[in-house]
Amino acid sequence: MTQKLGAPARKDTSEYGFQWYIYNKDYKDYVQIGISGNKVVALYSPSNNWRTDRGIADGSSQAEVEKQYGAPVSFIQKGSTRFMMNYGKGEYGTYEINGAYATFFYDVHRNHAVTGVQVIGKSTELSLETFYPQASDALARAYERQSFDLANAGRAKLGLSPFVWDDAIAVTARKHSQDMAAKGYFDHTNPSGLSPFDRMKQDGLKFRAAAENIAAGQTSAIFAHHGWMNSEGHRKNILGSYKNLGVGVYFGGKLNIYYTQNFYTP
Repeated sequence: MTQKLGAPARKDTSEYGFQWYIYNKDYKDYVQIGISGNKVVALYSPSNNWRTDRGIADGSSQAEVEKQYGAPVSFIQKGSTRFMMNYGKGEYGTYEINGAYATFFYDVHRNHAVTGVQVIGKSTELSLETFYPQASDALARAYERQSFDLANAGRAKLGLSPFVWDDAIAVTARKHSQDMAAKGYFDHTNPSGLSPFDRMKQDGLKFRAAAENIAAGQTSAIFAHHGWMNSEGHRKNILGSYKNLGVGVYFGGKLNIYYTQNFYTP
């Protein structure tokens, strides 16, 4: 696989135990390839660089997907447990296709056009017997960097320049995710009454413009990203004119996983 695509920019741990090979040199062609035992076991792309054997590709309509593949699965059976699928307002659909589970993500702001695909080998999917992944610092850091990459891939698709990763504001974001988990709230304003801008100033950050996205409960950075892109206010921040972005992810609390994106222009 590396003979075709070259060496990845980095290798991230995944909730499934395999490694994601991250290809982010060109955000217009961003892709993640899941590797286990020197074999490809998964793929994710939000870019226009894939096509199914039935002609579904980036930009295809939800109607086209359903014409080709029918209704998405309502659950995945793992042992004696049924993992029920919740597709929200038709924001994505998962299908069992050729020995794998393929999830098509839709952009509700672009007439439910396909805007990404994740394919997980069936045996790999069935081996993940819990809904939420096992917490680890490595997985939290992987989700942070993927969240950053996916924001840039979304921007590249619309001809916008990429954000610059910012370690300082990532610390601010990480602290907010941890605080929400520890204190059992989900809000931009913390129990002490501090706003995102207050927290940034408290951490010594100077900015001309800033914004924050939060999410909780999504099982991966991929699902969190597509959820944000289907929410008008969150989408506006991801596609905004801010220069820097830092992301903080924390496992724990009532909602299991908390995500914070902090954007700012120094």
